[in-house]
Amino acid sequence: MEGEAITFTVSVTVPVDAEWYRLDTVILTATSVTSPAVYSDTAAFTTQAYAPPQIGVSPEALTSTQDVNEIATKNMLISNGNGVTLTFNLAGATVPGPSRCTLMG
Repeated sequence: MEGEAITFTVSVTVPVDAEWYRLDTVILTATSVTSPAVYSDTAAFTTQAYAPPQIGVSPEALTSTQDVNEIATKNMLISNGNGVTLTFNLAGATVPGPSRCTLMG
């Protein structure tokens, strides 16, 4: 019928073993039943296999005991094995008084 439209949902399941960031595209073609050579159109559906962040922290804990006004320096590595954007927050100290944490990257 003239002016007729249909709405549908496209569902994609990415296999567990999919290559990270690989793009796959499916082309949907709609054609007229009576004049397919004259009336047709296409739409492309592209998906990308996304790898979630895999955060790593080393060492898992840092401890320090020092005198008043003494500065202690400890190194901690926060990494992301998959290379996607990783956002993190640092929580404050669990002891009374001011605390300071400097991140160098």
